[in-house]
This record gives sequence, structure tokens and C-alpha cells, in this order.
Amino acid sequence: MKIVVKYTLVLGAALIVALAVLAFVRVEHDRDHFMHDMEVDHRVLGRLLQTGVTDLWMDRDRANATRQTVELMQRANENPGAIRFEWIEGT
Repeated sequence: MKIVVKYTLVLGAALIVALAVLAFVRVEHDRDHFMHDMEVDHRVLGRLLQTGVTDLWMDRDRANATRQTVELMQRANENPGAIRFEWIEGT
């Protein structure tokens, strides 16, 4: 085999390996970025619900606040999706 063909094959193989490694690194980076973004979104959503429930409990008696909190959770669950909310009453 001529030397030019050998160098071409080695260069082609090296490019394939380099592109595969770069693609793997990029996918991992994007996955980490999306996971972090999703965690931030969940924290924001939790804070919004926390604020709503806190307002309900500060302005009303316990029975009325519980009823309205359950209604808030039901309204939050009306839209189909992966996130579901439920009210677990403490003692």
C-alpha cells in the first residue's frame, strides 16, 4: 500500500474518533445544562405555589385555608403534564 493511502486512512480514523469524542462531550454538556435548567424551573414553580399557599393561610382560618389550598392544588393539576401536586395536611 502506498504511504499516501495509509496516511489518509489514519487521518480519517483520527477525525472519526475526534468527532465522536466531541459529540459525546457536547451531548453531556447539553444534558447537564437542561437538567440544571429544569431544576431552576422546579424551584421557581415551588416558590410560586409556596407564596400562594402562604397568602391563603395568613388571611383565613384553618378550615377555609385548607379548603382553598386543596382547590389551588386541583387547579394546578388541571393541565395534563408530568408534574402533579397534592396537599398533605400536617398535624
